[in-house]
Amino acid sequence: MSFRTTLVQNISDLLTVDILDRGSTTKILFKKNFTFEFNRSDAPGNSKMRNVPKIQKIFWNLLEDSRIFEFPPKWKILNSLQNSKVFLATLSLSCRYIYATSKELENFDTVGTISTYGGGGFVQRLPVSGSTEAQSAIATLKANRWIDRGTRAIVVDFALYNANINLFCVVKLLFELPASGGVITTPKIMTYNLMTYQASSGTRMIVFEGIFCGFILFFIFEELFAIARHRLHYLTQFWNLVDVALLGFSVATIILSMKRTKTATNRVNSVIENGLTNAPFDDVTSAENAYLNIKACAIFIAWVKVFKFISVNKTMSQLSSTLTRSAKDIGGFAVMFAVFFFAFAQFGYLCFGTQIADYSNLYNSAFALLRLILGDFNFSALENCNRFFGPAFFVAYVFFVSFILLNMFLAIINDSYVEVKAELARKKDGEGILDWFMNKVRGLTKRGKRPDAPGEDATYEDYKIMLYRAGYAEKDINEAFTRFNVTTMTEHIPEKMAEDIADEVARVTEQKRNYMENHRDYANLNRRVDQMQESVFSIVDRIENVNVTLQTIEKQRIQQQDGGNLMDLSALLTSQVRNRESARRQTITSIADKKEE
Repeated sequence: MSFRTTLVQNISDLLTVDILDRGSTTKILFKKNFTFEFNRSDAPGNSKMRNVPKIQKIFWNLLEDSRIFEFPPKWKILNSLQNSKVFLATLSLSCRYIYATSKELENFDTVGTISTYGGGGFVQRLPVSGSTEAQSAIATLKANRWIDRGTRAIVVDFALYNANINLFCVVKLLFELPASGGVITTPKIMTYNLMTYQASSGTRMIVFEGIFCGFILFFIFEELFAIARHRLHYLTQFWNLVDVALLGFSVATIILSMKRTKTATNRVNSVIENGLTNAPFDDVTSAENAYLNIKACAIFIAWVKVFKFISVNKTMSQLSSTLTRSAKDIGGFAVMFAVFFFAFAQFGYLCFGTQIADYSNLYNSAFALLRLILGDFNFSALENCNRFFGPAFFVAYVFFVSFILLNMFLAIINDSYVEVKAELARKKDGEGILDWFMNKVRGLTKRGKRPDAPGEDATYEDYKIMLYRAGYAEKDINEAFTRFNVTTMTEHIPEKMAEDIADEVARVTEQKRNYMENHRDYANLNRRVDQMQESVFSIVDRIENVNVTLQTIEKQRIQQQDGGNLMDLSALLTSQVRNRESARRQTITSIADKKEE
């Protein structure tokens, strides 16, 4: 039995079990390891099998029927007389193989393991009245050799709807028939909620989406005013670019949401009004996927923007400061890493690509090396492929990339983190997120407004207590009252003077705060200079101690050397005296000997 006969039989078994019986419990089995259960699911459209021929133009001269779009059974080649529309019209639709374009079928391209296939092809629609008729249709296709040498893919499309959970399941089963023989199967099963605005939950969703659109419209005007005020300089700030990108993705999300809702509503209404539809759900799934992808990008950027708000605390700002400080070093490291990485990727592709699937092309080779960094590798495959280059390639990659380059990357991050940590340690301890929020609220409720006058009988002490409770320093309050010549605790203060005093206290407090902020760096610098000065003085003292010690050692050495010289001189003089005494004795002895003679 040929593999094409087996393929048609398997498709028949797959499609005619239960899924064509509307209203029944359905079960889809594909490959053995894909099992999906749907309880009480309905088929909103006809199941469809599509034969996709894909023949390169250079082979058209070998196959005369490659550009003909209508055929009788068994793909017979008709002569000029038979190949007329009149002759083909005499055949029943079940016996005619008519090519339909992607526009006529409303299909999009299908991406497979080997190639990408267009939306056109020779279509066989399967009835949904029962599995017997579907089996009969597939048996006819099998008898007429519907799958032939020109077939490169069989695409099976159908959709299911489960009213209990309000979900649509759009199924696309792809059977690829490569020129080398065999079948490669690819399932694509997508589940969507296409009727989102149903019941009470739909009403709530409409309300929240309306609020979201209102916020987006407000922020768009705010961004436009900011750009008009700051011109192009506004786009030089990183967080401003993040805001613009977030608004762009949010607007795209709103537009795509309207498009996918309209597309899904039209498809569902068509089924309700006209019964079963022959149109696929490709346009619905495409709009839904585009909406979900853009929404995911918008949510991701929104979470990135959280870093802007948590940076009010110095502890929270360590990550952004570390990345900012190490950006240049990481950029240089990335170039060096790319050189090594793609060198190993191309080596693996050229050396092992003919035998190992993970290195079959440059793309797969690059991802195989990334997995190797994470510890996911197959050393035995490399060793079996090449006894010498396999282990050598593995050891070299692990040594240069895992041991050297990754450690360099960690060293760059660590150095930047240490520098940022040291700078933050010299600064004033930041307040927490809750403290920052409470201070903002307190500033709006207390310092943002002047204290209310207690009345005409308010005294100096009353206003002092009010300002003290508002958070101002007692010293500033006393100085402000002194400048207004108010010194008696029981003295009554007019309301206008009380307001002026409150403004003066607020002005002095704010001035001191700004002064401390502006001169904090200078104070840190002075403290560091004092520390350096103390260190230098300590080093000078140690050097003086060492100098004194060296001088003492030198004196002792000189004294020892002088003592040695005196001893040498004494020994020399003693030796000379002894020599002279010996010479004198020898002379006396010789004279005495001469006298005796």
